[in-house]
Amino acid sequence: MNWDKEAANDLKAEITRHGLTYSQVVKLLAEVGVQMTPHAFTKKVNRGGFSHAFFLQCLEILSARNDSQKKH
Repeated sequence: MNWDKEAANDLKAEITRHGLTYSQVVKLLAEVGVQMTPHAFTKKVNRGGFSHAFFLQCLEILSARNDSQKKH
C-alpha cells in the first residue's frame, strides 16, 4: 500500500466533503499561521508527501470551519 497516496486521498476527500477549494483551504491555513501559496498546497497534496502534523492542521481547520457553520 502506498501510504503517501492514501493520506493524499483522505485529505482530498475531506476537502471535497467540506465543499472547499484548495485556495479556500490555503486561506484557512493562513489564519492559523500556515503560510503557503495555492500552487504549493496543490503540489504538496497531489504529491502526498506531507507530514502528519500538516494533515492534522488541515483536518483541524476543516473541522473548525464546519463547527462555525453549524452555529449560524
